[in-house]
Amino acid sequence: MNDLLTDSFVGGAGNGQPSRETDIEMGQVPRSNSDMGMEAFNKQIHEVDKQIDKLAVLLQKLKEANEESKAVTKAPAMKGIKKRMEKDIDEVGKIAHGVKTKIEAINRDVLSYLA
Repeated sequence: MNDLLTDSFVGGAGNGQPSRETDIEMGQVPRSNSDMGMEAFNKQIHEVDKQIDKLAVLLQKLKEANEESKAVTKAPAMKGIKKRMEKDIDEVGKIAHGVKTKIEAINRDVLSYLA
């Protein structure tokens, strides 16, 4: 009878220790494939968020350069501002294209998961 009680608290290893791999009270539950899919999804979303944050920084830089260009009267200074703005605009285009591609991939993954 004592073995019956002991066996109910012993993990599969048979070492006399309780199994902690799937202890719900400890917050340790077995992971399913759907959990792993959510982790991948969350990682993709986090990557997109980081790229959007970069876009926000570039937008702020462009706004500041625009305000600066309103006060500049010398041609060489204006050319410098224009060059910086063009570089930032090119970077925005590259990042935006990458974000669009990632979002389309996420949408395809979600649709294939639902199908």
